[in-house]
Amino acid sequence: MITDEKSEFLTRVSGRHRGETCYIVGKGPSLVNLTKFAFGPGPVVCLNESIRHVQRLGLDNKIYSMQKDGCESYRQRDVGCEGCRGEIPPMRYPDDHVTLLLHEHESRNCLPNHRDRLVFDALGDLGFEWWSTSAPCAIRIARIFGCVRVVLLCHDSLSGDYRTAMITDDQAVDVSATGPGQSNYEPIARLVEQELAYIEYEIVLPKAPDSE
Repeated sequence: MITDEKSEFLTRVSGRHRGETCYIVGKGPSLVNLTKFAFGPGPVVCLNESIRHVQRLGLDNKIYSMQKDGCESYRQRDVGCEGCRGEIPPMRYPDDHVTLLLHEHESRNCLPNHRDRLVFDALGDLGFEWWSTSAPCAIRIARIFGCVRVVLLCHDSLSGDYRTAMITDDQAVDVSATGPGQSNYEPIARLVEQELAYIEYEIVLPKAPDSE
């Protein structure tokens, strides 16, 4: 449950984008086709590596980079912060003007050289279990921002395509041949659907120009 007494995170972000539309960018295969024309006014929340593509689009929007799957996550506890030195895939440093959204129990100490950072507690701030995935957390944060609408960009898994976009160091964007599979995404889809019941939304999967 979200507590009555506001945490530092809630105090800093509650209502900061009141009445706006929030664009939440996933890393499905349609990220290959994402251009600046998919965005209108309002904050942008990029999930994991998608920030590497979005931040080179030249947007004027306020941009947030949710980097929650750090070395402290249950999958990588044997590495630890000392072992990964603050950056382990899928963690990626964003540009200086981007605000990091970091998870209290998974990535609080990650990407230490980036100053503009917000740390949220999935349970205390959002009302989710600590292991909850990025998409429902981002939608809940958009609601806390005071946004009245969300646009889910490149969340292809919601339409049954479980592949992911791969962004290489030379900034090329490609698509994986396979994805984790339907069973991995069904619980996420249910959480996303539950969150979307409380806010106006649109799901957009950008298409290549020659396919429109």
